[in-house]
Amino acid sequence: MEKQTIKLETERLILRKFKLSDAKDMFESYCSRDIVTKYLRWLPHKSIEDTLKYLTEIVLPKYEQDYTYCWAIE
Repeated sequence: MEKQTIKLETERLILRKFKLSDAKDMFESYCSRDIVTKYLRWLPHKSIEDTLKYLTEIVLPKYEQDYTYCWAIE
């Protein structure tokens, strides 16, 4: 059994790894919103560049580890 974030797909839902191309949607949907990030370890992002940095430095490198489970929801 694979021990990583693998693509999971149903008729109405897709869970997959994040991609750099997700940055704009992430920023606009939740990363920049105070109410969403209120109880998270990171502050709201001020720009799409902040979200790109988060993806590049935090999320994407974790996919190289065996036990990383971090899905983007489609």
